[in-house]
Amino acid sequence: MHNSCVPASNDVIIGYFQLVTFVHPCGIPAIAPKKMFPKEMRNRIAYGWAARRNSLPWMAVILIREEQDTSCAGFLVDNGSGYQSDIVVTATHCVSSRTKNFPPSKVHVILGAHELKDVEPAMVYRPVKSYATHFYNYDNDDNDITLLKLASPVNYTKEVSPICLPTKHTTNREVNSCFAAGWGKTENGSLSKILKQTRVRVVPISECYHHERGDRALCVREYYTRSMPCVGDSGSPLFCEIDGRYFALGVLSLGPRNCSLEEDATAFYVRMDNYHEWTLNTMKLLETARDQSDDDVGEVKSVALLPSHSLFCYSMLLDVSSTDVFQEFHTTEQHEESVKENADNGGRHSERRLSMVCQRTVFAILLTTTVSVAVFKVLICFSPADPILWSVVLVTERCNTNASHAYLMELFPGLKERQRTFRSSTYITYFLVTLVRPCGIPAIAPKKTPAKEMHNRIAYGWQARRNSLPWMVFIIILKEGEVNCNGFLVDNGSGYQSDIVVTAAHCVSSRTQNIAPSKMHVVLGAHELRDVEPTMVYRQVKNYATHFYNYDDDDNDITLLKLTSPVNYTKEISPLCLPTKHTTNRVVNSCFAAGWGRTENGSTSLLLKQTRVRIAPLSQCYFAERAGRALCVREYYNQSIPCIGDSGSPLFCEIDGRYFALGILSLGPTNCSQQEDPSALYVRMDNYHEWTLNTMKQLETAQNRTDDDVGELAVLVRSCGIPAIAPRKKLPKKTANRIAYGWEARRNSLPWMAYILIVEEEEMGCAGFLVDNGSGNQSDIVVTATHCIASRTKNLAPSKLHVILGAHEVRDIEPTMVYRRVRNYATHFYNYDNDDNDITLLKLTSPVNYTREVSPICLPTKHTTNREVNSCFAAGWGRTENASSSVILKQTRLRVAPISECFYEERDERALCVREYYNRSMPCTGDSGGPLFCEIDGRYFALGIMSLGPKNCSEEEEPPAFYVRMDNYHNWTLNAMKLLETAPDRSGDVVDEVKVRVDSRLTLPGLLSLVPKRDKSKSLTGLELIALLSGYHKRPSNY
Repeated sequence: MHNSCVPASNDVIIGYFQLVTFVHPCGIPAIAPKKMFPKEMRNRIAYGWAARRNSLPWMAVILIREEQDTSCAGFLVDNGSGYQSDIVVTATHCVSSRTKNFPPSKVHVILGAHELKDVEPAMVYRPVKSYATHFYNYDNDDNDITLLKLASPVNYTKEVSPICLPTKHTTNREVNSCFAAGWGKTENGSLSKILKQTRVRVVPISECYHHERGDRALCVREYYTRSMPCVGDSGSPLFCEIDGRYFALGVLSLGPRNCSLEEDATAFYVRMDNYHEWTLNTMKLLETARDQSDDDVGEVKSVALLPSHSLFCYSMLLDVSSTDVFQEFHTTEQHEESVKENADNGGRHSERRLSMVCQRTVFAILLTTTVSVAVFKVLICFSPADPILWSVVLVTERCNTNASHAYLMELFPGLKERQRTFRSSTYITYFLVTLVRPCGIPAIAPKKTPAKEMHNRIAYGWQARRNSLPWMVFIIILKEGEVNCNGFLVDNGSGYQSDIVVTAAHCVSSRTQNIAPSKMHVVLGAHELRDVEPTMVYRQVKNYATHFYNYDDDDNDITLLKLTSPVNYTKEISPLCLPTKHTTNRVVNSCFAAGWGRTENGSTSLLLKQTRVRIAPLSQCYFAERAGRALCVREYYNQSIPCIGDSGSPLFCEIDGRYFALGILSLGPTNCSQQEDPSALYVRMDNYHEWTLNTMKQLETAQNRTDDDVGELAVLVRSCGIPAIAPRKKLPKKTANRIAYGWEARRNSLPWMAYILIVEEEEMGCAGFLVDNGSGNQSDIVVTATHCIASRTKNLAPSKLHVILGAHEVRDIEPTMVYRRVRNYATHFYNYDNDDNDITLLKLTSPVNYTREVSPICLPTKHTTNREVNSCFAAGWGRTENASSSVILKQTRLRVAPISECFYEERDERALCVREYYNRSMPCTGDSGGPLFCEIDGRYFALGIMSLGPKNCSEEEEPPAFYVRMDNYHNWTLNAMKLLETAPDRSGDVVDEVKVRVDSRLTLPGLLSLVPKRDKSKSLTGLELIALLSGYHKRPSNY
């Protein structure tokens, strides 16, 4: 019988009083999969083995009820909730034929299954509500990926949980342990009733057919002889173990037809990382998709990626009983026509394709005819803002629609001629469909090499191909005299339009003020500025955000402009991709600069110019100390470099077929044509990735300043891990009475540090650190160690926990101090006996605004921790070498050692072992919960949480310390933050074991109404400090 006072295995403790839903990380099955070949080999995935029951909890059986029932496989992925999902990935050829897509009502999904011959207790059944495909090509199975939206979410259990989605970083790593699984045909030619599994190996794409799809597919070969996926396994994942998790690197598209006879057979998987962005965007679109689980007519339910923006779609009933309609297009309207007929299923179906070109309108219609029926519904989508592109979305059987023909004709008069041409009774309905354009893929290929003539362009560069750089923005600033800068469009998350432009802060700031948004004007889709072009789109600036720009040395020279209204994506206007650390750390050879700045003759260009550049070591540029925040660029062609007027333009580099904005032009040569070997300094965009995303959110609700005449900082968002005051990194000469043999930290140089007071029978102190909760400009989440708030028998009530941020010297009240009580908290199955999972998130009673003295530290991922890190530190107010607690914030440098040098060696993935850098200088008692913070690319990351350290801080030789490894809890941390958003307020609850309520109006026992004058060398007690920070008592002026 389950004890209600003890959390179940899938619960997380929030505070002292409530159990909430546990967040299940992806790719970690509760039952370990079988990875090796068993002895018995018969009747399984061609020469594979039976999977361990429920050890592959992401596997899904997909049943398609058509004229002939068929089955496929699929896999569950997380939809962002962290504890349930309604998204299953499979292959498109499972739900499509050449002539139609099956309706969702005919697609059924079973999760938690192992043996299909009977109903198992773990099985969960769901019908399909809707689904999305991605321009699947029936002839060659290109883009063979579909997302199924289930009728209702499935909760995660031991038997059902999701697999992880990969990114480019995941797939580019060397992966040796990959597997296939499914219920498909075995070596004896029959479908298996039990889930089968085998190991496979990823080989170069050149060994498979369709090898031209190098970035969209993976080629797989057998690991054991003739042991491969087969018919019926379609849609199943290629799942690989990476850092203790399983990732779905591919979706099975094509495999061997004869599963047991082919020697050295190959299988072809859709490469999931290439569809990562599409997958995330499509999940969002499917959230609001219409429920079509009861529909009987097959059609495309959701199209999530087309080369256009918001489209109007209309459906037409066409009488195509004769082919005269096609001839009339050709003879009457002078369209180019091609008709293709194919026989299928004994001549019962035929297909006609008609391609038409008329003036600037291009569209294609797919008509399906059947002998007995001559009237069909065709759905065509087009954009009123971009009439050059039409797309047929679907063809269905006979249907009845309400006549709204007159309204549509009034709205779009261009349809009248086409409607009359069809000579049929036409009934039209219309609706709005949102489509997504990927970043960094221009519709017109850029020119990558110079033309023969080189005169009068970006200093010795060349004229860009018209509209081939659709992200480029021309910025006009009306101050004293007109000033021009450049910028670039980035996606704001919608996928089909944006109102965010990135530029340099020095374009909109001076030493004394920021320019008012009303004086900034933006032009997109431009090429030649001497005249108004049809592709140009003009916007004013609604508001903008800078990032602590330093006018004297141009540090943090980045600004986001919020436009008055979004700009729809077209062939001429689309966004540039934002890089992450992984993007910039790769070897990039093909980088370019562009703009309308000065040329070699000293005049500003009216044409968009472009040149190739090379990234050089930062030491070759000025400001080499900005290693993590800047990029140094030098000429690729002699003296061809960006110049004055190109400020704010991107350094854009081609990576995996996309262009990324690696930098923002900040400083360039003053004399553009005469300098030998000139250099330019770019702001490094990946360092501001998190800030950029958070600032976009802040700007969504920012006030409209378009009509303001006074310049000001509209929004100020501080990035994590970048203190306003540089920390002290070296041991000073005097070292007495600090973190055992460490040194006093520079005041407020570690703005994430938190002092935590625990008021129990005996007052205790711990450390913690502030992390960002996603709001971007404030946070209410502090991380600390669980052993600070838990004992073997109980967790302390939140009312007994008090947090102080912005502190340095805790013996006195400092102006920078911010006090908060704890509203609630979350732990992660802490083990008191061995301190495993020693991590807790504290939810404060109200958020703390970021200032110079209070700002968050960055959270690491696996990618962060796997890098070589040499500069790591510890800090806290714990015991020093003289055994007393310190009243000032102390700091020391540490080195990360192999886990084998510490106790609990088996926790390699969950812990870090730390040893002294300076002799016997280590964290000690009272420093628990403090971060192990390391500098990576100019930012500080909290790689660990102090869990166990030396008991005798000054006498032990080479003492080790044990930190909880934060990257292993990255997903848990993010999901726990979401759960804490709606957790109840427990800051004032009555604690049963103490029977005392502590709130803001209670006079705390033992405190005087007035704090007398005292020796400042004597520390205040914890209760006195809480009382003073809460405003209970005032000090006399002579204190």
